[in-house]
Parts: sequence; C-alpha cells; structure tokens
Amino acid sequence: MGNLNSWTLEQEIAKLTMAIRARNTEICQDLMTYIRIQSSSTELAGVMLITLERLISFDPELVSWAVADLVPADVMQEIRDLASVALYRQFIQRGFTPGVDLSVDARGKILVKREGKAIGSHG
Repeated sequence: MGNLNSWTLEQEIAKLTMAIRARNTEICQDLMTYIRIQSSSTELAGVMLITLERLISFDPELVSWAVADLVPADVMQEIRDLASVALYRQFIQRGFTPGVDLSVDARGKILVKREGKAIGSHG
C-alpha cells in the first residue's frame, strides 16, 4: 500500500461512495486521482471494488452507471485481475488442482475442466 493507511482508505471509500450516490462525476474523478497519486492503480481498484460492493444493495443501476461511465479502463482491468486471483483461489480451496482441473490462458481468463468436479459446490 502506498501512503494511505487503512483509516484513510476507509475515509476515501466513504467519500467515493457518497460521490457516486450523488452521481457527481467531477468529485469522483478527483477522488480517484487522489487515491491513485497517493497509492497505486491496484489500490484504487480495491477501493472501487469495496465502494461498488457497498452500493450494489442500495442501487444496482447506480453500480452499472459507475462501471460504465466512471471507472477508468486501466482500473477496470485491475479489478478484473483482482477478481481473477480471488476466483482462482476459491477454486483451489474447493479442491480444484491447478494444471489439472483449472488453468489460465494467455489473456488471464480462468479455464475450468468440469469433469469430476462440481463448480459451485462446497467440497
């Protein structure tokens, strides 16, 4: 993590959540720029993920707007990368074996061999 501690990150998440709820693009852009300057694109992606997760139960359409109109392409790619790693770990925790049951292609897409494994089962 860059110069932002967990308390500051929580404050930035709260600010970004409020700015998105208000659909204030200018404030959202300023907050995202600040987070990126103070830390990294990966940190910004994490902040966006938490912010969007908090908003989804409040207003799913608002999350769609934010993803389509607000999140920069490089941050969206970071979000995809973070989600891919988390998903890959979930598969391993559920008994899938890397190289046997699952792999990753050149574009980072997770490939799952379904034979003998139930995707979504709890082991």
